[in-house]
Amino acid sequence: MPEFHHTDVLPLGPDDTEYRQLDLGGITPLRVDGRDFLRIEPATLTGLVKAAVTDIQHLLRPSHLAQLRANLDAVDVHLTDAQTETLDKASAPQLGFPAPYAAHSQDIGFAGATVDGVPSRVNSMLEGSAVRY
Repeated sequence: MPEFHHTDVLPLGPDDTEYRQLDLGGITPLRVDGRDFLRIEPATLTGLVKAAVTDIQHLLRPSHLAQLRANLDAVDVHLTDAQTETLDKASAPQLGFPAPYAAHSQDIGFAGATVDGVPSRVNSMLEGSAVRY
């Protein structure tokens, strides 16, 4: 197992990234049991996805993909299956926290419910409890 290396997802300090504000509306503060949440309307999430896709769609254009294929073909390197497997293992991203817990998130969050036709199991930590989220 690879050694754990913490990666701060939201580091504090100077940030020279250029951001733009999307005025999509549909975000409402909500207080439940003394905790603060944001209610985000589905149309707002749809607008966010549309903006993100618009920002990257030039990367998916056939001319861009054709240029990428031409660049890769120009190298004229052929790898065996074993070499490709070794390269895949060596270049696999090492995901930091909370990625290792993602596999359990549906079992904890959905606690045995079927969501969008996909059943979840009750996590072993919750099996002895009648309380569900």
